[in-house]
Amino acid sequence: MFPIAAAYAEEAASPHIEVGVGQSYIYQGARPIARVLVSDLDIARVQLLEQGQVQVLGQDLGTTDLWVWFRDAMEAPVRTTI
Repeated sequence: MFPIAAAYAEEAASPHIEVGVGQSYIYQGARPIARVLVSDLDIARVQLLEQGQVQVLGQDLGTTDLWVWFRDAMEAPVRTTI
C-alpha cells in the first residue's frame, strides 16, 4: 500500500461491508468524496449522495471492491470489500 493510501485507509468505515441483495448501505466518509467505483456492477451499484456519502445497493450474491477517491487525496483511493 502506498504511504498516502495507508494514511487514508482509516477513512473506510470497515475493510468489509456486508450488504444483502436488494438492501442498501450508506458509506459515510469524513471528507468530501470526488469519485466512487464498484468493480462488479452485477454484485453492487453505487451512487454519490451528499458530500461524504455513498449509497451501496446489493444486486446479487458475491464479493466486489468499492473504491473511493476523496477530493483532497485523488492520488490515494481507499478500497473496501463489499
